[in-house]
Amino acid sequence: NKWCVGLDYLWAQGPMFDFGMLENLYEMLGKPVPWNFWQIRDSRTLFAMMPKDPRKAIQSDAHNALADSYYQAKCVQQTYKHFKITR
Repeated sequence: NKWCVGLDYLWAQGPMFDFGMLENLYEMLGKPVPWNFWQIRDSRTLFAMMPKDPRKAIQSDAHNALADSYYQAKCVQQTYKHFKITR
């Protein structure tokens, strides 16, 4: 899949749900999944390590798929910054 080429990680907020559905879809289409199991990351685990949940402070329009993914990416960035993670 062209959307997964060159990605180190694929993030989900509850990867068993999201990636489970995607893996079933790929299987139904007879295609291999375009990621390895070790590339999957769970943002909930990352956010749980923060002193305060970063999602509460910035997201205003929950349950909009595009906005949800944008805010999830912003929260991952904030969490990386908080822990001084540079990669």
